[in-house]
Amino acid sequence: MANPTATFDTTEGQFEVELFVDQMPITAGNFIKLANDGFYDGLHFHRVIDNFMIQFGCPHSSDPNSPRAGTGGPPHGTIQDEHTARLSNEPGTLSMANTGRPNSGGSQFFINTVHNHYLDWFTPGQSKHPVFGKIVSGMDVVNKIGKTQTDRRDRPVTPIRVNKVTSHCLMMQHNPASELIEYKDSLFSHHDQLALNPGPEPRIVKVCFHPARKPEVQVGIILDS
Repeated sequence: MANPTATFDTTEGQFEVELFVDQMPITAGNFIKLANDGFYDGLHFHRVIDNFMIQFGCPHSSDPNSPRAGTGGPPHGTIQDEHTARLSNEPGTLSMANTGRPNSGGSQFFINTVHNHYLDWFTPGQSKHPVFGKIVSGMDVVNKIGKTQTDRRDRPVTPIRVNKVTSHCLMMQHNPASELIEYKDSLFSHHDQLALNPGPEPRIVKVCFHPARKPEVQVGIILDS
């Protein structure tokens, strides 16, 4: 079954990412929850370094001039490090930002514009940044952002805003007493019910959307509500 995707609508154009829920369910699931909650909408890229990466996801970056931009995280706090899949920080990959301490990732991540292999969690050194997604379209937009003029703090001189992140995936609770789950997705205007086999206990159901095919369902990605 294909991984879900998400679309970034920015002031420089759009790009789409694949989220590796099959290999990185905690980290990718954290991104999906934040995107579905609208957490990322209206934030700015707060750190851009040419021939390195572009960084995003700090709530304080809603004001691109805030001195706190780059220091914040999500309401639910940090997540555990997911050092499982040996995915390298290749160009176009999404990787978790952290403070350098274990289990300090939250909402911030960066998109590699070159191969930053020394950031891989499975290589020697202090940097441990797990990859949880990749660009599948619009890499030209990402590269354009990566080449923007920046100030001495590595912030874009002309702010680059993410208007909206649309995750084509919904997380919801499935009642084991019923075989039906109702879902609605505003992007593709789906409003339907999906039959599931009853289970012994409530489960989190992931409904993934794609404009070219019917919704798909996966079961078993557990997220805090």
